[in-house]
Amino acid sequence: MGRFYPVQWNSFTVAKDAAMEWKFTKDRAEARLDGGKTAEVVLNRNPGMTDDPVVIKNLKYWGAPRNDGFVLMPNEIEAYRAGDKPFEFKGTNGFMITFDMNSKDVQYTSRTCAERCFKFCKILPRKSDFAPTQKATAVKAILVVDDDFAMRRGIALMLKGQGYEVFEAEDGMQALQVLGQKSIDLAIVDLFLPGQDGIEIAEGIGKKNPSTKILLVTAYGEYGRAKEAQQIFQKNYLEKSFLARVLSKKVEEILGT
Repeated sequence: MGRFYPVQWNSFTVAKDAAMEWKFTKDRAEARLDGGKTAEVVLNRNPGMTDDPVVIKNLKYWGAPRNDGFVLMPNEIEAYRAGDKPFEFKGTNGFMITFDMNSKDVQYTSRTCAERCFKFCKILPRKSDFAPTQKATAVKAILVVDDDFAMRRGIALMLKGQGYEVFEAEDGMQALQVLGQKSIDLAIVDLFLPGQDGIEIAEGIGKKNPSTKILLVTAYGEYGRAKEAQQIFQKNYLEKSFLARVLSKKVEEILGT
C-alpha cells in the first residue's frame, strides 16, 4: 500500500472482512463492499461526441507504473458507510481506471507483506486462513500459476499454512517445467497471462498430466475469454474478488480433502 500511495499517513485502519463485488461495462461500473452496507460506488459513462468512452491517456496515477487510462465516469453515488467518518456523494466527477503492478515493480518477500497484498487485492484473509486444518493433513501438491507476484505469493503462503505442498510459476513454460519434476494434484491458474492464457495452459497441463485438476481464476470476469472459461471450467472457476476462505473451501472441494 505504501508503494502505491507514497504518502505519510496520520492513521490507517482496515475494516473487518467483507465480501467485495464489482462489475463493469463501457457504460457503467459498480463496486460494493458487503452489498453496499460498508461502501458503494456507481459510475456512469460521461457522454462524449461518439458512443465510445472518454479516456484520458498518458497520465500517471499515484505509484502505479502503468494504467490503461482514466475513463471519465461521473458518479451516481460514492459512499463509505462505516467508521466514525462516513460520507456520501452523488453526481460528482469520477473515473474508472485499471492499473498494473507486478513482480518486476515490487518484490514482496515476507509473510507480512503477502498478508498486506491479500488485503490490497481484496482477498482479505483472516489469521485463521493461515492455520493448518484437519482436512489438509493428507499432503497434496498445488501449483499456483500467476504472473502477479503479490497475488501468487499470497495464495501460496495461505495454502502452505494449511498444510499443502505449494509450487509457483509465473507463466505456462514455468508451469510445465514444475509438472515435469513434481506430481501436482491441483493447478490454480490465472486466466490472463503473458504468452499462453490460462485456458491454453490448462490444456497443456491436461495433456502432460491428466490427473492434475484445474482451478481457473481471473480478475476480469466481464471479458469474452472469461465467459468462455466459465463455460469450460464451470464449478472450477473463481473470480479474484473471492475471500481467502472461499478459495480455501474451493480447494478442499476440488481435492476432496
